[in-house]
Amino acid sequence: MNSPDRGSAVAPEGGAPAVLFMSFARTPKNQDLQREIGIRRADESKLRLVHEIVEVGSAATPYDKRWALNALFGYLDEHPDVRHVLLPSLGRVSRSWQNLGPILKEFENRHVVIVTFDGRRVTDLDMAIMCSGFNKLLNFEGPTHLGRGLHDA
Repeated sequence: MNSPDRGSAVAPEGGAPAVLFMSFARTPKNQDLQREIGIRRADESKLRLVHEIVEVGSAATPYDKRWALNALFGYLDEHPDVRHVLLPSLGRVSRSWQNLGPILKEFENRHVVIVTFDGRRVTDLDMAIMCSGFNKLLNFEGPTHLGRGLHDA
């Protein structure tokens, strides 16, 4: 089941415009916490969230069949000034390298920088591999200033 595109401004004025993309395997219990962490990371990264897309139940689906990714790419195409996407982790976008490569290529073709909740800036698959090992890449290891990671919520 997919959640609707929220599509609203969620962060204060100033900074480069960005989209917050959240993907969940099932109906989330921690969506508000994840959004709060995303807004905090946006502020720390000098980004201004102008759009939000929430997806439920599609991370293992091939990327070209995911409505939320298609909506995200469409939004980026319609708003060429938005060149940042904020994600909890790359593993929230894809659970496999087979899907992650083409997804990252879509971002790279649009000159979009991915910013993860732990502050990594990813511009292509090579950088994703260099930033961390596969397990770190797929598992959220972000800020613990709230006393727990997202998977502990």
